[in-house]
Amino acid sequence: MQPRPTPPVAPLRRLADHSRPRVILAEDDEVLRETLVEELLARGYEVRLASNGVELTDAVLEAVQGRAPVPDAIVSDVRMPGATGLEVLELLRRYDWRVPVVLTTAFPEYELEVEALRLGANEVLEKPLDLERFRRVVAEAVS
Repeated sequence: MQPRPTPPVAPLRRLADHSRPRVILAEDDEVLRETLVEELLARGYEVRLASNGVELTDAVLEAVQGRAPVPDAIVSDVRMPGATGLEVLELLRRYDWRVPVVLTTAFPEYELEVEALRLGANEVLEKPLDLERFRRVVAEAVS
């Protein structure tokens, strides 16, 4: 078993120097990504976008290394090119970071939800998304 890497920055916590909650949004479907970013921006969130799993992984690693602001939550599609939302969730847990993570999927399966919750996901939302529920779940995640 490999030793768990030590995060190069302090454990995640909401920073007092920003007033808007920060969310990383990862979604490979351009239309849905634009809809969700509009929803988040309209509610006052600061949003960093990722269009695939590689971009999401890069965003997470930048935050881990202190090169980007720490997000208050991550919203990610499960199935994306480059890396899945579950793989990024595993990466976060290897660094022992407890950023709230909301996963979305068009392919709901019992095993997927069990694995996501085992890894510490806050919620798994089924597509097509109920936008009211989406707004509520994200608000709970960043609070």
